[in-house]
Amino acid sequence: MSAQIVARNLSFAHGPEVVLADVSLTVASGHRIGVVGPNGVGKSTLLRLLVGDLEPERGTVALVPADARVGHLTQELDVRAGETIADVIARRTGADMAQRELDASMRAMAAGDADAADRYSAALETWLHLGVADLDATMAETLERVGLGADRADQPAATLSGGERARVNLASVLLAGFDLLALDEPTNDLDLAGLALLEHFLVHSPAGFVLISHDRAFLERVVTSVVEIDEHARTATRYDGGWQAYLDARAAARRHAEEAFAGYVETRDNLRGQAQQTREWSAKGIGKVKRSGETDKFIRHWNKASSEKLAGKAARAEKALERLDVVDKPWEGWDLRLDFATTGRSGDEVVSLRDVVVDHGAGFTLGPVTLDIGYGERVALVGPNGSGKTTTFYAVAGLVTP
Repeated sequence: MSAQIVARNLSFAHGPEVVLADVSLTVASGHRIGVVGPNGVGKSTLLRLLVGDLEPERGTVALVPADARVGHLTQELDVRAGETIADVIARRTGADMAQRELDASMRAMAAGDADAADRYSAALETWLHLGVADLDATMAETLERVGLGADRADQPAATLSGGERARVNLASVLLAGFDLLALDEPTNDLDLAGLALLEHFLVHSPAGFVLISHDRAFLERVVTSVVEIDEHARTATRYDGGWQAYLDARAAARRHAEEAFAGYVETRDNLRGQAQQTREWSAKGIGKVKRSGETDKFIRHWNKASSEKLAGKAARAEKALERLDVVDKPWEGWDLRLDFATTGRSGDEVVSLRDVVVDHGAGFTLGPVTLDIGYGERVALVGPNGSGKTTTFYAVAGLVTP
């Protein structure tokens, strides 16, 4: 179904703190939009406003058509008490709600409720569109694709590691039958294989989506438009044409803003200097006329007129200064700077693990691992989600006991 979310002039605040100010955005089928900005600038709030989880203080959000299906996948996998992996996926894809609504509409028809037939028809359409009838089969296939395995569908979700939760989140995205998607940092904790699956799905999906990510390479490959939330003004600007087009347009806008401000400062300072200098000359000239003792009235008149002319020039410069349009200095955001204390040189061998085995619980055991890291080496630890990368770090740091 072709669909769109139309948000106009959205404003939202937490108490006295303005989060978003006068933000407008349209997300339609086929749109591939990335939302960027510093942490805490309101990106997740914008997604929640778009999907209806939050109500704006001002502005409107309209879903067209009203029965379009919108999915919202949050950063963290929300696991509820007693849920299995299958339960989580059914809930996050909307299949669970669709099944419950279909069952309720059938009970309403059996009870002879008014409009029960229309309710059943709408519920059945949603149920079919989301593929609930085939969910068990497609879920098993998808769990295999994301590297979890079909036999784990009934595993309690609470026992999953961080990487495995990321895979369940990915499976939910791949199985979602929504018309529009709002994805909050979907690449978090994904391994390279999972990232490739997500990218392929998003690039080839007919559904429109808006997503938040700090992964520049991912954004460059996936999005065709970028929405930047301004850290200072809390407004949003949309740049079409993809990631590189956004970088180029933002750089050009920054350059133009700096040039405009520099031109304003130069003109302002020139007018100020001109007004001050001519007024000082005028005051000195009038003083000289009064102290000169000149008796010739024509000479006195000419000297006085010259001083008054200078005063007029000063007044005109001051008027021009008043009429000058003020150009604000471009906002300078904060830069992240890390300073590490200097220490003495370590030995040639910095880390040494020999046949280390760590029982992580929940059926997972790492090892045996043998690892040597020497002075000055830079090592990347890679591997599939759930393979034990974090546990290896813990072992290196001495945070777990082999």
